[in-house]
Amino acid sequence: MSDKIVVALQNHNALLERSLAHEAGTLEDIAQRIVETFNGGGRLFIAAGGSLGWLAEVLATCLLHRLEVERPALPVQALSLSRELATALCQAGQFDQFYTGQLQSLVRGGDCLLLLDEAADLPLLAALPVAKELDCPVAVLSVAEREAWLEAEADLVVSLDASTRTRGREVLLVYVHLLCELIEAELFGF
Repeated sequence: MSDKIVVALQNHNALLERSLAHEAGTLEDIAQRIVETFNGGGRLFIAAGGSLGWLAEVLATCLLHRLEVERPALPVQALSLSRELATALCQAGQFDQFYTGQLQSLVRGGDCLLLLDEAADLPLLAALPVAKELDCPVAVLSVAEREAWLEAEADLVVSLDASTRTRGREVLLVYVHLLCELIEAELFGF
């Protein structure tokens, strides 16, 4: 194995171990909040910033159609990543409003919003107060932006404090799978 691969693996493992040492409790709190949402008849909405749209889709798919385990689908939706909407909003100078209209039309009290973040993206920051107005708690899984989310008054924040976005995205994928496992364990006992 080349030195570059060994170093990448070491960096990945170090970030995973360090972040779980600090954030495992908060990740469990996020899972519990989502379970409470489902048990109360609410839904989970997921919005992602930067290049994390694929991760929102992975999480939504895992909660809707967990193929390894026989269980009911859970009420979850990844918010739209429409290029057309993004282009139109950029042209109008309103890109920060990317998720706000979606939230206003879909979310109701009792739902929950999970934000997947790389860099305190403006559309995600703008979504948070809209969700709060709709009585929708907001949890954030971020690669590195704890302070911005605490200032914005997110309910729960996991920040990986990754040295690079690449390592952060890798570990965020692990967190997403852990979140699914925690939710399934609480709801279905496995």
